[in-house]
Amino acid sequence: EALDDSDWLVVLLSPHAAASEWVNREVAHWLEHSDRSRVLPVLLDGAFGWAGEDVEGDVPEAMCGVFTAEPRWVDLRFAGDAEQLQLADPRFADAVADLASAMRGVPKDELAGEEVRQHRRTVTTAWAAVVALVALAVAAGGFGVSSARSAEEAREQAARADANAQRADA
Repeated sequence: EALDDSDWLVVLLSPHAAASEWVNREVAHWLEHSDRSRVLPVLLDGAFGWAGEDVEGDVPEAMCGVFTAEPRWVDLRFAGDAEQLQLADPRFADAVADLASAMRGVPKDELAGEEVRQHRRTVTTAWAAVVALVALAVAAGGFGVSSARSAEEAREQAARADANAQRADA
């Protein structure tokens, strides 16, 4: 059901995945019920032979010979540890952009442009919040100083009133 409800099938390719009965079954189900142009291979280990050439068991059998032209695919073989699987790594960010551009039907450079626009908007919003907080802090400080002056003036006036009242009583 999850496969049938999906718009895309991302297949993680490795010798281990190629040997998996379940990976083969899911790929076969997708190819039988969905559009083969919506399969996005991601190579984790081994080699990707999209035209069905012998790749020493690195591609699920159900995927062999499926593509008539080279599909859009992503090579993540460079990622040897978790640090390389973070968007801070430019190669990983580029690979994610490849996948996202295919899924969204948008050129990769437009995706990167949108990311830059969103980042700028976030930075602008953060700076606006900082400026607003500083303005509020300055205003609160000003009101505090004004309040302290008013309190001191009220004490002075009360002292004068007491002095005048004592003189009037005398």
